[in-house]
Amino acid sequence: MTRGSPRRRLWILLATATAVALILQASRLPFRWNQITFAYGAYYGEYLWSVELRGWATALTTFVGIHPPAYSLLAAALIKLGASPAIWHGISGLFSVAAIPALSAAMARGLSVDGVSRSSGAAGAAVVAGAFLMASSPHRNAYGLEVNNYPLLVLATCLQMLAFAWFAGPMAKEEPSGASASPQRKHTVLLTLATALCLWTHALAAALPLAQGLSLAAVGSRRQRLAFVGVLGGVFVLCLPLLPAVLGAAGGDPINLEAGWGPALGGLFVTLPGRYGWAVLAWGVIVLAGLGLRRILSLPAERRLVPLSWAMHAGVGGLLVVSLSAAGIASPWQFPYYLAPLPSLLAVAACALLPEAKSSKGSQRPRRPSMPLLLTALVAIQAGVQLWEYREAHGVRSQAADSYGLIAEGIEA
Repeated sequence: MTRGSPRRRLWILLATATAVALILQASRLPFRWNQITFAYGAYYGEYLWSVELRGWATALTTFVGIHPPAYSLLAAALIKLGASPAIWHGISGLFSVAAIPALSAAMARGLSVDGVSRSSGAAGAAVVAGAFLMASSPHRNAYGLEVNNYPLLVLATCLQMLAFAWFAGPMAKEEPSGASASPQRKHTVLLTLATALCLWTHALAAALPLAQGLSLAAVGSRRQRLAFVGVLGGVFVLCLPLLPAVLGAAGGDPINLEAGWGPALGGLFVTLPGRYGWAVLAWGVIVLAGLGLRRILSLPAERRLVPLSWAMHAGVGGLLVVSLSAAGIASPWQFPYYLAPLPSLLAVAACALLPEAKSSKGSQRPRRPSMPLLLTALVAIQAGVQLWEYREAHGVRSQAADSYGLIAEGIEA
């Protein structure tokens, strides 16, 4: 086997995962190509009216509902350019699919200092598992064509995770003095910009830098913590245009009835697992995430920081959504909110393929061969269920079109 073979295999597998995501994403078109598309287009009418009335400076400060203006700016530009609804869906789908290679790069950097091109062994297997889990995720796929900011949020989250992995990467290297190296300036700038993009896309993205700050407090170096404080300062400056709208929303009344913790937790643990696929598959991912967390905590301190930030984000992000639901700020049935911590949750689940901690005798326990088989079966079944749903939906729409002439009427109109 040549030296380049593992590298080629890794790239082929990651490309395959992206292709799977593209096919599955296209299969959702029958579920999204309907009146909901135009309802979302009308959703941005008030935003366009505000911009026309007060000027383009308002475009940077006006929220659509409780959503920051990053996607609204894109939607307004598409509407102004006369883009068709097919382009709206296509751009959202590209955002959602592009999250797979972005997450792969983040995991490769977080698990191996050498990056994706040289990841091998257990780390490479975990990167591939994360890519396929993300590609086959029914939750990601269900909203991947939505004319809204959630596909952009998923992509922006993965890009921010990649930026943090680059920012935290120098911790694994030591200066001649023995002190941990400081993050490079370019990585600090990239993390600042990526974090600001997340916050300009959705308020729930605030859980991401919070989780990373907690991880740095736990296992980061002093220099990294100081550099991260600088990142937060830069993010605050970049997000100043959002501050008036955020303060106004914070001072307003909840838009939903206060649900309490019972319905909020019920929405997460009872309804959500079976909302977009088989509940047993969702619980399988949760079990894998628990095993992945165990592997992460057993890593040496210099390799634990970035994977630990994924686990922190999955927990903090989920808790934030549940808290908002319990308080009435969000509804217990607003399941798109759980897309915010989804990439981190799947990254942690993929870490179940990492080797177990060393035994008391000092030898490393081998990976169980059943784990890759379990992951493969889970991904295959998730993908198969979604393709079966496409077949069912396509059949229903075709039958309706033949029976009632819906397609012909739409063309004539």
